Amino acid sequence: MKAIFILFAASILVLPQIAKGQYPEKDSIQLIHTLNRLIEKYKTPDAAIAVTRNDTLIFQLNKNPENIDKNYYIGSCSKSFTALAVLQLADAGKINLDTPIVQYLPWLECKDKFRSDQITVRHLLNQTSGFKTIDGLFDFITTDRSLYESKLAAYMKTLELRSSPGAVFNYCNLNYVLAGLIISHVANESYALYIKRNILSRIGMQNTFATFRESESTNIIPGYQYCLNLFNVDARSSYSDFFVPQGFISSNTIDLSAYLNCIRNNCITKNGDTLLSASSYSLYTTPLKGGYAMGWMGNKITFNRNFDRQFGISFFYHTGLAMNCNAVLAIYPEKNIAIVVLSNINSMEFSKEAMSIILSSTIDKTYIAESSMEITVRTALLIVLTLLAAGLFYNIFLWSKYGFRIGVSTNLISIMRLIGGLVLSIIPLFIIPSMNNISLFSL
Repeated sequence: MKAIFILFAASILVLPQIAKGQYPEKDSIQLIHTLNRLIEKYKTPDAAIAVTRNDTLIFQLNKNPENIDKNYYIGSCSKSFTALAVLQLADAGKINLDTPIVQYLPWLECKDKFRSDQITVRHLLNQTSGFKTIDGLFDFITTDRSLYESKLAAYMKTLELRSSPGAVFNYCNLNYVLAGLIISHVANESYALYIKRNILSRIGMQNTFATFRESESTNIIPGYQYCLNLFNVDARSSYSDFFVPQGFISSNTIDLSAYLNCIRNNCITKNGDTLLSASSYSLYTTPLKGGYAMGWMGNKITFNRNFDRQFGISFFYHTGLAMNCNAVLAIYPEKNIAIVVLSNINSMEFSKEAMSIILSSTIDKTYIAESSMEITVRTALLIVLTLLAAGLFYNIFLWSKYGFRIGVSTNLISIMRLIGGLVLSIIPLFIIPSMNNISLFSL
């Protein structure tokens, strides 16, 4: 057991040093080489990257050129579409951001009804409703909105708010599921149809989809997830259309580049069509508590506090991560740059590091890579599990020497030592990933 923990500690201390490096970018050829090395480092099955400056595409990379026309799921980057839709309806006078959401969803009630009655639409968009992050895991696969809402209502009655509405930032997918339902009620049409008519069509995003059927039937890139740093396994998604507003829009680099350029231009399309009022645009992109705006993160987002500090320029962005995809959409207003990074595997580090490498090349600075906690944790877990398996086989070998005889020990110290050893073997498998926002079951 001591040997296991010594090796585990050594892997935590040594492996980050292996993952460090410098990426001085001078031209697109070097940038392509560096990104290909990054793709290899993270064992990324497929990736698509696009960079625009002043509405012009200046760089594009597809790991597999034959997949250039295929879509990726964009994870929580979907939230920016949902926030934009809510703000459009607010501009039209159909939604009041400071109205409690029970006015739009009368069935909504948590354990503490007094506090849940105070949650407003603004709280949802700013991620300050008081819901815990884990509360956002609920989904029920159906196409019937009434049935979905009845199941969600029953689930929400079991929830206890982490804090009073408006008090603190806490990221939770449930906020944007509820926002999507509000859009459907107020617009009197499905979320997908509203998004298509009022955002996608107006920007010219013809191959972006917000329903499970459309996404899965339009040549979407198959998704993968890591399996202890050894290989990738095919990970199938299954979700309801009511879960899309928080994380399951599918798109591609061409459409998303057009989207980011529209956002960067104050939500004015190439055709001069204005999607948001000036006041709503300010709410949409200005970070508040925890560094979160409305569907966008800012420089000082709570759980990415050190992200991009090397460049010293303002930006807003959003990341997206699911069991089989990751994405980053970023806008750098001072440089008129927009970056899209899409991949079909669950590695947030890959997308964020790719974006930093691209930015360093674009503004002619040297990027110094952070330690790779994802690779460290996956490798460390592999080492621990290997040692535990070896220990199991060794004990079976010893047991075989006694003819596999079974007995019961009454020695309390021996029993406590056995239980303690098991607990200490298992705890690191959960604590280390949790400390680094990495799911054990999506490694």
